[in-house]
Amino acid sequence: MKLKRVHSQNHFLASLNLFLFIILLVVRDIRFVSIIRDQESEFREIALFCSNFPACFRVVPSWLGYFVEAVLSRLISLLSINPDPFSSSPLTLDDRLSMTLVLSGFLFRLLCFFVVWICLKQIFDSDFLAHVVLAFFQVILIAPQAKILGYLATLFNQNDRIVDWVTRSNVVYFVYFDYLALALTLLITVKFTKICTFSQIRLFLVGVILFLSFDYLPIFLSLLFFFENGRQALTKIFTLLAPGTFMIFINMVSGEGKSNLLTTFFHYTENNLRQLAAVPILIALVLVPPLLFGLIFQWTQTSNIDNQVFKSLAPIQRLFGKAILSLALVHLISLFTSNFVGEFARQSLTLQLLVLIYMGSKSRKRYNNRFPNLN
Repeated sequence: MKLKRVHSQNHFLASLNLFLFIILLVVRDIRFVSIIRDQESEFREIALFCSNFPACFRVVPSWLGYFVEAVLSRLISLLSINPDPFSSSPLTLDDRLSMTLVLSGFLFRLLCFFVVWICLKQIFDSDFLAHVVLAFFQVILIAPQAKILGYLATLFNQNDRIVDWVTRSNVVYFVYFDYLALALTLLITVKFTKICTFSQIRLFLVGVILFLSFDYLPIFLSLLFFFENGRQALTKIFTLLAPGTFMIFINMVSGEGKSNLLTTFFHYTENNLRQLAAVPILIALVLVPPLLFGLIFQWTQTSNIDNQVFKSLAPIQRLFGKAILSLALVHLISLFTSNFVGEFARQSLTLQLLVLIYMGSKSRKRYNNRFPNLN
C-alpha cells in the first residue's frame, strides 16, 4: 500500500514537472516563443570558423536540433494524408510540416531536461527526490527575481542606478543551447569518476564535443580535473583544452576572426567593469533562491539523520562543491567575454542547479531508509 502511494506521488510530480516545463518555455524561452510566432527554424546552421565569436562554435546544439527536426519532418510526411480540397480551410502539407518546428524545439528541450532528471535520479537514488529537486529548480527559473528586486527597491525607495541596471538588464530568458549546456554540465559532474579513466584520445574527442556544444564546458571540466587531482591532471587538462585553443587560433587567423575576438574582449570588459557595482546584487539575486530551496529541502528530509549518512554522502557533496567552484571561476572569466550583467541569470542556469543539489544532497539516505523499495 505504501509503495502504491509512493508511485502515485511520483506520477503526480512527473505531471507537475511537465506542467512547470511548459510554463517555463512560455515565460522564459524567447526562441521557443519566436518559433510559434514566426514559424521559422531556430536551429540555424552556423558555419565553423566564422567571424562571429563565440556563436560560430556552438554548432552541436544546432546539429542535434536539425536531426530532431528532420526525423519529425520525415515522420509527419509519411503519416500525413492529402488535404480535403472541399474543406473551407484545407490543412496543407506545409501547414503540417510547419508544426515540426514547434514540436522539434519542444522535444529537443524535453530531452535535455530528461537527461537532467536521469542525473538527479542517479545522485539521489530516488525517483521521488529527483522529481522534487527538478520541480524546485523549475520554480526558481520561472520566478521573476528581477521584478521582485524592483518591487522591493520601490518599496524602500532604493531605485538607484545599480538596482536599475539589474532589474532592467537581468531579464531571465533561455535559448535552446542553454538546455544542452545544462544537461552536459550535470552529466559531466555525475560521470566525472568515469571520465577520469578516459584515455588521451577519448579526452581529446570529449574536448571537441564539449567545445562545439558550449565554449565554457572544456574549461569547466579542466578546472574540475585540477581541483580533484591537482598538478597530476595537467596532461588531461592540456588534452581537453587543445581542440578549443586550436579552433580559436584558426578563427583568429582566418578573415575577420581576429578583429571580432579582440572587439568582443574589449567591448565586454569595458561594459562589465562600468557596471561592476551591480555584480554583487546580481549574484545574490541568482544564488539566494537555490540556497533557500536547498535549505527547505534539507529541513523537510534530514531530521534525525545520523553521522553515517553524512559520511556516505560526503563524496557527492565534495564533488559538487568543486563543481560549483569550477563553474564560479568560469563565470569570473565571462566578465571579459560576455555581457555579464545582462546574461548572468541565463548563463548561471547550471550553477543554480548545482547549488540546489549541493544543499539538498544530505536527504537521500534517509528517504531511501523510509522507502527501501522505492525504485
